[in-house]
Amino acid sequence: MQPITKKILCVMLLPVLLLAGIACTGNRGGAGESSGTGNADGSYPYGDDLPKDLNFGKTEIRFITTPNAINSIDVGEEDNQSDTVNAAIWRRNREIEERLNVLITDRKINYTQLSAQVGDSVMSQGDDYEVALICGSIHIAFAPNGWVIDMSRVNHLDFSKEYWGTRLIDAISYNGKKYYATGDLTPFYIADLFVMYVNETVWVDNISPKESKSVFQIVNDGEWTFEKMKSLIANGHKDLDGNGYMDNNDRYGLLCQIGGPVDAFMLSQGIKYSKKTEEGIEITLGTTKYIDIYEKLYDLFYATEGVKSLRPEESDDILGRKLFADDQGLFYVDRVVATGLDVFRNMKSTYNIVPLPKYSEKQKNYITSHYNGAQMVGILSTVPAGRYDAVGATLELMSSVSHETVYPQYYEVALKRKYIQGDESAEMLDLIRKNITNDFLYIWGNAVNNITGLTWISLQAKEASISSRLSANVESYNQALATLTEKLDALK
Repeated sequence: MQPITKKILCVMLLPVLLLAGIACTGNRGGAGESSGTGNADGSYPYGDDLPKDLNFGKTEIRFITTPNAINSIDVGEEDNQSDTVNAAIWRRNREIEERLNVLITDRKINYTQLSAQVGDSVMSQGDDYEVALICGSIHIAFAPNGWVIDMSRVNHLDFSKEYWGTRLIDAISYNGKKYYATGDLTPFYIADLFVMYVNETVWVDNISPKESKSVFQIVNDGEWTFEKMKSLIANGHKDLDGNGYMDNNDRYGLLCQIGGPVDAFMLSQGIKYSKKTEEGIEITLGTTKYIDIYEKLYDLFYATEGVKSLRPEESDDILGRKLFADDQGLFYVDRVVATGLDVFRNMKSTYNIVPLPKYSEKQKNYITSHYNGAQMVGILSTVPAGRYDAVGATLELMSSVSHETVYPQYYEVALKRKYIQGDESAEMLDLIRKNITNDFLYIWGNAVNNITGLTWISLQAKEASISSRLSANVESYNQALATLTEKLDALK
C-alpha cells in the first residue's frame, strides 16, 4: 500500500448514513477483548477511572495531524456533523472539553512534511503542540530522535483498559517505555487491518460447481489455508478475451499488491520479525518456515496462473479494486478501510470478507495484522511536565468515550450495516478482530534499514530465493537495531 492513499482515507467516513443514534447499545467490543462499559456501580459514565473533578482551566491540547485522513477528523470539525461517525467524533471532543475544561485544536499538515515540522518544533524547543497523531512506521523515528516521551510517565493514562490497543502498545514498547499508543480513539485501529475480499459472483459461477462449501464454511471448518487458496485460484481465473495470455481484459483468481499485503501474508501464517528477550530485541527472520513461506509467495506471484501482481503504487491500487469490482477477480487483498470506497459501495456483485489464509490446518487461529503505518499518538517532548496531566486525561477520555460512541458508529453501523455485505461477512470481521498479531520490528522496521521491506523487495526483484539477500543484509540489520536500541536506552 502507499503510505497514505488519500482517496481511501478521506472518503471512508464522509458518506456514513444516519442509521443510528450516537449512543449505541449492545456488545461494543473495541480495541481490547472485553466489552465492559464502566464500573458496575455506574460511578463513571464511560470505562475510564478519571476523577470527576478534573479541571484544567481551559488548557489547550494541540494536535498536529495529517489532512484527508482519519486523524484530522479525529480531532473533530463542526462542519463534519452531517454523517454519523464524524458527528460522534465532534460530540466526543465537545464532551471532553466540557468535562475536563480543556480546548482541543489541531493543525493539519501533509504526512510527508510531518517529520520536518515536528522536528523543527522540538529542536527549537517551540511550545507548538502537545500530541502528534502519526502514521506508525512512517514516523517511528520520532522516539529515537527524542521528539516524543515515554507515555507511561504520564498520569491518567491506563493502557490496560479495553479501549486501548494494549497488546499492540506493549509489543512496540521498549523496556517498558511506551512512546506510542493506539486503540479506539481512532477508527483506523480497525480500518487498517488486512483482509481478503471475495467476489461472490465469481465464486458462484466458477467455484461453487466444484466446491460444495461456501468460503465461510471453509474458514469456519479451519480449512482456509494457503494451499486451499491456491487451488481455488486455479478455478477462478479465465482468459476472457481468448488472446492466449492474461491481461486487464481477463478474470484473475487473485489480485494482490507486492507490498504491504506480502507482509500481511507472512504474519497471517505465524511469522514474526522479532522477539523480545532478556537481552533485548532479537531479529527472527531467516527461519526455515520464513524461507518456506517466501518460496510459496514467489511461486504464487510468478508460477501460479491467474494471479495478478500489483505494484505498490496508487495507480495499481485503483486498477486492482476496479478489476475486482468488475467481476474480474475472485480474491483481492486490501485493508478494511477500502470497504468505504465508492468502487466497492457501487459494486453490482456482492463481495465477502474473510481473514487471510493460515499456513496449514495445524495452525490454531487465523491471524490478522495492521498496516504498519497505522495511526498512533505520541506526546511531544517539548510539553512542559506541568501539562502532562491535562494531556493524559484528554487522551484517556478520548479513548474511553470513543469506545462507547465513535467505535460503535464505525464498527457496528458503518462497517457492518452499510459497507460490509451480509451477516456472515460481519461475523468474519469479528473473527478477524479477535486475533490481531503484534511485533516490535514490524512497526519499528523503518528505523532498522527497512527490514520489513525485505520480503516484498525481494519478490519485486523476482528473486526465487531470499537467502542471499537476507545473508547480505543481516549484519546491517543487526547494526541498525543496535543503533536504535542505543538511542532508546539513552533517552531519559
